[in-house]
Amino acid sequence: MGPTRDRGLRRLDRLNRRETRVKPKFVDGIKQQLTNSPIGVELYRAAADIIDTANSKEKLGMMRRSLRGTRQLSKGDAKSYRQRLFAAASIEILQDAGYETPVVVVKRQWCLDKYDVKKYKRILKKLVKGEVDCLTNAAIPPAIARRIAIMHQLTTYRDYLIEQEGRAVATAVFEQAIEIARSFGEPVLEGDNWVHPNDPGQLTNRPASVVAGRAIMAAMDSLGMPDSSVSELHSRYPVDNLETFMERRGSQVRGDDVEEEA
Repeated sequence: MGPTRDRGLRRLDRLNRRETRVKPKFVDGIKQQLTNSPIGVELYRAAADIIDTANSKEKLGMMRRSLRGTRQLSKGDAKSYRQRLFAAASIEILQDAGYETPVVVVKRQWCLDKYDVKKYKRILKKLVKGEVDCLTNAAIPPAIARRIAIMHQLTTYRDYLIEQEGRAVATAVFEQAIEIARSFGEPVLEGDNWVHPNDPGQLTNRPASVVAGRAIMAAMDSLGMPDSSVSELHSRYPVDNLETFMERRGSQVRGDDVEEEA
């Protein structure tokens, strides 16, 4: 509508523009967060497929869950935080499925509470179970997919350790971690399978990142590396359950000191 002096027409024009204006959907914001994350095109498509499928089952924008990370946030910032949670959760689901993803870096950059991520991850997994092709593709045998995922995590830790401790130390930790992960009954090297496929261990159903993190920490411990090295690695590439490991290690050291005094 062109310029007019008729107040009634101007009012109708404003109402019409308000009615026809397309507001961004909540899922569009999630996808924008994915676009802003350090993932490639293929991962973006897979993550967006997870988001679209979940949203078709239940509107993600309508979900209101109590979150640790939204305390003291404004309404707008809380909305962005929720969108980032869904984005990170979709990437972590792909990580668990054997994809190589930068999910640890993403969660750290976005300052996401780990319990909030777990909560939203459970929501998405429940909504998309058996519905998304990238998660149900049986072309790769499960043991091979697991081996690839664990080795990717171990290699990532090794690369960070090379920067931190030098190639010789990093290689020693990496090789030790491989053997430790295999001792868990996990497939790590080519030709490996689960040691007891019909009797899964405590880590069998845990993400590859958990297996690799446990193996790396145990390897560093067995090689006598100081707590400062473990903490520095955690700052570079967060290690799952680091706090538990450090507490257990501290208790062991205190116990050894008591024995020496006795």
